[in-house]
Amino acid sequence: MSFDTGLTPTSELDAVNLCLFVVGESPVDTLDEDTLPESQMALKVLREESRALQTKGWSFNTDRAVKLIPDATTSNVALPANTLATVLAPKFRGYGFVVRNNAIYWSINQTFAIPYPIWADIVLLLPFDQMPEYARWYVAVRAARRFQDAQLGDGALHQFEDKDEEAAWSEFQSREAEDAEYNVVGDSPSVRNIVIRRYSYRSGSWR
Repeated sequence: MSFDTGLTPTSELDAVNLCLFVVGESPVDTLDEDTLPESQMALKVLREESRALQTKGWSFNTDRAVKLIPDATTSNVALPANTLATVLAPKFRGYGFVVRNNAIYWSINQTFAIPYPIWADIVLLLPFDQMPEYARWYVAVRAARRFQDAQLGDGALHQFEDKDEEAAWSEFQSREAEDAEYNVVGDSPSVRNIVIRRYSYRSGSWR
């Protein structure tokens, strides 16, 4: 089945209304906290599914070969607040650099003071509207399926079926593979290995 959200990319509001639609609830005009409990629950499920997907790291939410420069005063290397994962460049591995309290920690010397810049690939948690449409739509369908099961039960007559989620996942994989292949050109061998590993997952296995 399809759900037409108009000519603009899927928004969080669109996705929440999709969740409400599949359980027979009326759409809402806003996601303010004073809206119906059902819409707030749908928003919670949507954001959980977005985080679950993005944690794996994809072309659209991975900044590659980031130069992390120590602070001029403290020598600390803080990571962006929305960092989900950090993969150090090969030459910095094996020296005890780890992530702790959203910063680089030098475990061998028990200090956050880092004497030189470090390069890493960083996976970031993006707001829903900063993801590409193929990722938004998959997250929306996945959240709608989960919300539907929670509200109606697994045995109920569903607006969405397995094939709908599988179709969205297939489209996600196809588009992401295209983007990753384009972006990986000229990257380091370590990045190529990361991308190859990601696409070794068969459909749905990330869950």
